Amino acid sequence: RWAGGLVLDIRTDIEGKETSSFKNRLRELQQAIARPFGHEIITCRMPKENALTLYRTARPGVPTLLIPA
Repeated sequence: RWAGGLVLDIRTDIEGKETSSFKNRLRELQQAIARPFGHEIITCRMPKENALTLYRTARPGVPTLLIPA
């Protein structure tokens, strides 16, 4: 989450083992509920290497610039 309620949702083709289907469903529900209440969600699809780099470097308060390819 970023200031102003912006949510960045990263999608990739990484296949992993689901740790908790309940938590995943709960997060999806939270995102669906947030949309009508002014939250904006940006969904990015990127290669797994880029997604992992972004995941490792993104921290609260760090300015982030996304440039579409």
